[in-house]
Amino acid sequence: MKTQFLDLSAHANAHAATFDADRGVGFVNAWRNSFPAEEVPFGNTLLLKGIPFVLPRKAAGAPDHVEALGQEIDVRPYFTARAVGILGFGELGDQTLDITLTSRFGDIRRVKAVLPNWLVPRDAGADGRSWRASHLHYGASYELDHLQPALFAVIAQLSTAIQPVAIRLGLNPLAHVMAVSLLSMDAAHV
Repeated sequence: MKTQFLDLSAHANAHAATFDADRGVGFVNAWRNSFPAEEVPFGNTLLLKGIPFVLPRKAAGAPDHVEALGQEIDVRPYFTARAVGILGFGELGDQTLDITLTSRFGDIRRVKAVLPNWLVPRDAGADGRSWRASHLHYGASYELDHLQPALFAVIAQLSTAIQPVAIRLGLNPLAHVMAVSLLSMDAAHV
């Protein structure tokens, strides 16, 4: 299987992770919770469900992912995609993300991905579709050990192959995207 990683750094507009020293600037939800930045494999490849995802680098105080607000992401060079891999999470429950791929000839493919809720009970069983941090950062600097933040690999199968020049994320500010990978084979074969 071939994979093309999309660079989301120019579209990063939200903070999912904070370092121990800056927990108070958490932005994932109204309670200022966040992932522990020391644990998230920023600047590296994360393999989930057999799909590699490349996470952007993390700088203290800088946005580290995309809150889906209709961003259009350029795809270069041309790549024949049969599925789209999304590494992300939903805020306040599972969240649906609409994804539109457009070719240089104007062909369009639309798919939906459901990003699972980012907070997982500590005693929930592990699965191969998620990566979990050991603890949740609370903005008020206290600790509770009931929930762990998680990133999820979601594969959206395309109806037919396409060579996209652009991918547009739908408008859902509760859908958070950490990485996008285009896949050359059907998700059923992953």
